[in-house]
Amino acid sequence: MAEDLTVQLLAMQQTGGRELAQIAVLRKEHEMQQAVVDLIDEVSAKAPPPAPPGTGRVVDRQA
Repeated sequence: MAEDLTVQLLAMQQTGGRELAQIAVLRKEHEMQQAVVDLIDEVSAKAPPPAPPGTGRVVDRQA
């Protein structure tokens, strides 16, 4: 009976360790994705506004 409890306890500890590792991986993945989003936001904030119609490479003509 004591051996069964020991085996169950060891199995629970291993499961808990795996869950903690999965949480750590998910947290790091989220941080990396957030860094990419922040970088895109920063670059888009520094981008110049689009040119007004008629000033691009293609001539805008209205009939």
